[in-house]
Amino acid sequence: MYTQALEQLEQFGNSSVDVYHSRFRYEDRTKRHRRVIDRFKDPARGSLLVATQVAEMSLDLSADLLVTDEAPVSALIQRMGRLNRRAVPDKPTPPKPAVVCALPESTYAPLPYDQSDLDDSRRWVKTLIDLGRPLSQKDLSDEFGRQSRGTSVNLNDADEAAEFFGVVGKTGLWRTVPGTTRADGTTLSVLLERDIKVHANAHGSRDPNADWVRRHEVSIPFRPAILDWKRVRGIRVAPSTELLYDFDEQTAEGTGAEWAS
Repeated sequence: MYTQALEQLEQFGNSSVDVYHSRFRYEDRTKRHRRVIDRFKDPARGSLLVATQVAEMSLDLSADLLVTDEAPVSALIQRMGRLNRRAVPDKPTPPKPAVVCALPESTYAPLPYDQSDLDDSRRWVKTLIDLGRPLSQKDLSDEFGRQSRGTSVNLNDADEAAEFFGVVGKTGLWRTVPGTTRADGTTLSVLLERDIKVHANAHGSRDPNADWVRRHEVSIPFRPAILDWKRVRGIRVAPSTELLYDFDEQTAEGTGAEWAS
């Protein structure tokens, strides 16, 4: 996909294509983040970004077109928020288009989402299309709010999600039950074997500190083989024979981590 997008965009002259996802080391991801922002701000350059869900937050860029797979409503609202961000009442610009592509039918769950969330999303998109007019961010949230009215809360689920509740007999005092705030994911953070070797050459047998680990950890799709890898400071280390990593620290070019097979 990256190569095809680059070839198609190059026909327009001074253009660029970037990929942005969580499968970069944290320190490399910050470099890619900065480059993407700068390129979208350059009026003399055409820019195309191929991204995963990481683009939903913190990417302060203003795009002219969004093409996205379907996702829960809240995620689509975040993604559509990358469109036309520079428009203000004093300098209005026409709304930019968003294309929401249906996921292929499958016998498997549409991870990382729930099917019910996607069903709600499809109804929401259809309602917006049926309005038959240009849309604002307020339209997106208003229609989402209308769909959400009357939604009941399962107290057992809320308890497991660590929701706040009142303490009996003590007005104004609230507490929460310890619990998880997210479901099991489909990715896991690891360290690269090559980075561990570089650290060992510089510091001997001393384990890296938490800051070093944070800068070098990379998120990859989970496979059972990960469970057999050794750990450093609690983080599993990906053997170079099993996980490939593509990133040039000088040029900031590269596509990140992928399984070797």
